[in-house]
Amino acid sequence: MKIRSSAAWVLATSALLPICAIANEQANPMSHLDLTAAHAKQIHYKFLLMSPKAEMKLTSPGHYTLTLFKPSVVHYRAIAPNRESGNISLEDFSQYWAPGGSFSSIPPNAFVASNDPQTLPNGKQIAQQAPYDVTLRAVTYKKGDKFIRFDCTKEEGGQAMLPAVTMKNVALIVDDSGGGFG
Repeated sequence: MKIRSSAAWVLATSALLPICAIANEQANPMSHLDLTAAHAKQIHYKFLLMSPKAEMKLTSPGHYTLTLFKPSVVHYRAIAPNRESGNISLEDFSQYWAPGGSFSSIPPNAFVASNDPQTLPNGKQIAQQAPYDVTLRAVTYKKGDKFIRFDCTKEEGGQAMLPAVTMKNVALIVDDSGGGFG
């Protein structure tokens, strides 16, 4: 079963979103995560970023910017066998897209989930959309920024995406294996 089609996963993730502010205040100390060394050992990770607000805007056909405002630290968990988990800073996470970084040659797949109605640019609210499946091509983040911005493309066969949408209580789940959520 694919995670993106699992209502239980989205519901469980959405239940975590109100805890975002508490997690930011009481986050565990940051750890260093060397993805290159982990991949050499066939260890892959899922990453979770939570944000009280996000915007997704069409920049060109099939290309979007996804901006998370006041995002949390990045939580990670290894996929079996070792189940290592922890937190890394947004600055360290963004370095995976730097030249020679783990995501510079194989951009990660991700999905964006929100547990609130979404607001269109005209102010109209629509019911919660299914998670958006995207590939995160590049990132913009500097230490001290109150946002992190991703350049992304829509995944083939994923949820239809609107030209622009504002979401509240957002979770971004990132898969470092480049093979999706299967």
